[in-house]
Amino acid sequence: MLLKYNTTAEELLEQADSLRAEADWIGTPESAKYIISRWRDWPEDAVLYLLYSRPYKEEGDHIWNHGELLFAAISLQEGEILFYWSEW
Repeated sequence: MLLKYNTTAEELLEQADSLRAEADWIGTPESAKYIISRWRDWPEDAVLYLLYSRPYKEEGDHIWNHGELLFAAISLQEGEILFYWSEW
């Protein structure tokens, strides 16, 4: 599921500071392409923030490759904040 909205550059920068404090991981769409392969239409300049992740099951050293993810992304070029939730 994808939710996005457009806003001012000032709000984008404020939100980036907030997301940076909450994120477990920060990166680019290229560095996250194996994590979020279901949705690849991130803006080119997007900075991604992983806010939540959980595998469905962990067995010893094996962590399932199915679970839940919540990302936020900020694109200054597009003036957008995007939120992406995936359950697979």
